[in-house]
Amino acid sequence: MRRFFLISLMVVFMLSLGPLALFPVVAQDQGTVVVDGLNGPMGVLVDSNGNLWVVDSGTGGDTAIDFLDPQSGTPITAQLGETAQVMMVGADGNQSVVATLPSLATGSGILGGARLAELNGNVYVTVGQWLGDPTAESLPHMGVVAEITDGGINTVASTWDFERRENPDGLQTDSHPYGLTAAPDGTLLVADAGANSLLRVNPVTERVRLVAVFEGVPAPLPSPLRNNENVTDPVPTAAAIKDGQIYVSLLPGFPFTPGSAKVVAVNEDGTVNDYATNLTMLTDLRLGPDNQLYAVQFAEYGDRGPNPNSGALVRIGEGDSSQVVLSGLSFPTSVSFNSAGDAYIAINGVGAPGSGQVVMYSAIAPGTGESAAADVSASAAMTETAPMTATMTMTDTTMMTGTMAMTDTMAMTDTTMMSETAAMSEAIASEIVVPMVVANDQESTGNNVVVAKVVAAEQGWIVIHQDDGGAPGAVLGQASVPPGTTENVVVVLDPPLTATTSLWAMLHVDAGQVGVYEFPGVDGPVRNGDAIVMAPFTATLPTAAAEIAPAAAATPEPAATPAEAPAPTTAAPEASAPQVMPATGSGPADVAATTLPVIALIFLGLALSALASRRRHTTQ
Repeated sequence: MRRFFLISLMVVFMLSLGPLALFPVVAQDQGTVVVDGLNGPMGVLVDSNGNLWVVDSGTGGDTAIDFLDPQSGTPITAQLGETAQVMMVGADGNQSVVATLPSLATGSGILGGARLAELNGNVYVTVGQWLGDPTAESLPHMGVVAEITDGGINTVASTWDFERRENPDGLQTDSHPYGLTAAPDGTLLVADAGANSLLRVNPVTERVRLVAVFEGVPAPLPSPLRNNENVTDPVPTAAAIKDGQIYVSLLPGFPFTPGSAKVVAVNEDGTVNDYATNLTMLTDLRLGPDNQLYAVQFAEYGDRGPNPNSGALVRIGEGDSSQVVLSGLSFPTSVSFNSAGDAYIAINGVGAPGSGQVVMYSAIAPGTGESAAADVSASAAMTETAPMTATMTMTDTTMMTGTMAMTDTMAMTDTTMMSETAAMSEAIASEIVVPMVVANDQESTGNNVVVAKVVAAEQGWIVIHQDDGGAPGAVLGQASVPPGTTENVVVVLDPPLTATTSLWAMLHVDAGQVGVYEFPGVDGPVRNGDAIVMAPFTATLPTAAAEIAPAAAATPEPAATPAEAPAPTTAAPEASAPQVMPATGSGPADVAATTLPVIALIFLGLALSALASRRRHTTQ
């Protein structure tokens, strides 16, 4: 069955799997308990302000629901309740519960909160699992990535919806969003343990994309879902980014053979290569402030299953060079580091209710003092208030250009705003994460309009809608816009305007076939929260232009839901304006000249129309 347990093991039923090859151990102290009384802690995060966040799986609840057992795939009755929690411990030590999450007791384990990540000052969490019938809707906040808000959570993406639509590995329809990592481009990387895939989630546009699918791992037992081959599920549990390279930890699945776990490198084209091998039961992967990768080993196996106090924190090295730096941990699940390199580890992820803890171990990964608490912290990520330029100040006397390498003597200051990677590509540097449309009132010949500024988080369209009683109505034209900031976008109108008209400039996503406008359809409006990203404006036609423009009525098209345009709060990073290719255009104007005073206007109209015609036939 495509299930792995992910921390909630059926411990008493595990078989002996032989001895484990041990790594050298660096002796450490016993650690300091900083949080106690947790119910299955799954994820920890030290944010950019030094606050400690913890999410647990909860204890289920009193509401009975029909479900599939994640271990066997057989129908069961599970118990649902809002007992999972997200807790924050401030730098002053004060603890508070900031959100509650659904918790589902399946009989073989508990499904609740999983992991936490910080992006641009916001904290996100992965929640729950859903599997089985791809036509079925999941319960609210199950199989999702959510933003933690004041007093609750707000779903920003459903990995279950993506899985039931795409099912990248072609096996059982199953999504368990688990590992969560902030990326420098303003997106979140999600290790989907149920779907055996790595996903990229844009929390602004709520779009989910596939990054990579992981192949099965050799195992001593046949798998019915894999043609009875001796292969088990890879079960990705976490992702981390080091020097621009994505790394993913694999558990893998039953029977959890010692030495079968590994860390793989994921390339931009989705290909996967082994990086670190001969590891066991990896449940987390993080980058420390010393720029080293660290993985959590859940347990070693003995004759009767996983041995108590056999978990470890492992410093990952290429090939077989990984080393244990902390041993004797009790069923650890997750790790996070503060800027000093202290490790905060969640333990007793499996155990009696209330037995979970977060323990701090000092100076495990001492670095430069820059926080690696979140994979990309609020100060490290590229935001509108922190653009990265080609030249970066490294110290008061040392300047690093885009082509210079960092030497051992260079120290990054707090004002550098560089992410965990030592260098960023221009594409990452120009990534904009807050969408925006700026459209000004203007004079127009009727054949086109100009949108002053478009900020898009991903490939999209700027679409001109006709006003319909104060709301967007029929579509008159659209132009493709790339990710980033684009100024003075020309949109050709078809049919042309015949009089002064109120219009709406609306940002749409290019979610289907790239370069093909598909609305109504997948290329729907972009939202910032609950508001559609758009701006009203008026196109004024001079009297002469109105007289010579052809009369035509706009073809009605389903209108987007009207909403207030979000007001930008910060200045967006400027990017060079690429060539804008309109999706539609207008034909030559049908002009009848009768008097000499309008000859000049006729030539002007013909020239603009010819230009529009050429633009219309340009391939997107």
